[in-house]
Amino acid sequence: MKNIFVVLCFLLFILGTAEKSLSQSKEETLEWFGKLKFGMFIHWGVYSEIGRNEWARAHYKMSIEEYQEYVDRFNPVTFNPDEWVDLAKEAGMKYMVFTSKHHDGFCMFDSKLQDYNIMNSSYGKDIVGMLNNACKK
Repeated sequence: MKNIFVVLCFLLFILGTAEKSLSQSKEETLEWFGKLKFGMFIHWGVYSEIGRNEWARAHYKMSIEEYQEYVDRFNPVTFNPDEWVDLAKEAGMKYMVFTSKHHDGFCMFDSKLQDYNIMNSSYGKDIVGMLNNACKK
């Protein structure tokens, strides 16, 4: 979904069953999702460098150039997707939803459609891919 202010891509990571959920009908998926009950919603990105929410760039009326300072500093070297998945499982969660692209337009995955993504940052690793792999394990 795309408009002037928001470009969001939500990826649903079902611990161990992501592929199964994608082959179901809408009704089957809704029923299946309703049975899961408890999961984790992860809303995390460059704006965490500011210490504010995902609308920080818009709220503070920052240009792309001003915001680039935070993109350049965003280097989550302690990110450990296996720990995130283990924590979710230990808590009894059955799914994770990760916001892979926020209102700022920055992709937390290796996008082939734009260069404004994690692969072109100091971190240089596909966070979504890493979290997906951890969930599949």
